[in-house]
Amino acid sequence: ASDAMFYYKNINSLFGVEKYNRSGDQTYVDQRSNGKHSDQDSGMSTVNEGSGVVENKSLLILKKKNAILDCLKGDEYIEGETSKTVMLLEAIHLREKELFGQIFQEVWLHLFAQQSYELCKFINMSSSIKYNWLNDKADALILSACSHKDIYVNEAAIRAVESWEQTKHAAYLNNIKKFEVKWLEDYKNAVLAELE
Repeated sequence: ASDAMFYYKNINSLFGVEKYNRSGDQTYVDQRSNGKHSDQDSGMSTVNEGSGVVENKSLLILKKKNAILDCLKGDEYIEGETSKTVMLLEAIHLREKELFGQIFQEVWLHLFAQQSYELCKFINMSSSIKYNWLNDKADALILSACSHKDIYVNEAAIRAVESWEQTKHAAYLNNIKKFEVKWLEDYKNAVLAELE
């Protein structure tokens, strides 16, 4: 957690809203407020500026989603190593537990409609975070990624199933369409055998 917090404190340029004062307490600065501070309140921040501007949860989710996407662009997945994107996800979970699942889902939905390579990379990275942080958001990702046209996205989904080790995922794998590529189908069946 301390590594994640260290990274979180050093990614202000990605978030554009979080700042830390000298005592280490978090305050919020809205870029539109010319540096005026605001207070954190239940996952929402209020900027003390004139009539007062309220930053709602949707905007916060959008900012976090964009921060993850920006980080992912310059990041690479290396098996066995913790990526910057994973550290960022951990930091966001630490600060925004209630919104984490929504933020995560917004990221993969965006990627699903874009490049297969970035989606594949994101799924591989995500498979190293705790399943209970995601629950049904992870389930939806697995099912969607297994149906993707790119076989490497399919492989990343199976890798996530293998990593998360949830016995209920066996039923999902049993009910998805058979992969036409032999090595991928063999991988799926090997993971299925481990879960059953």
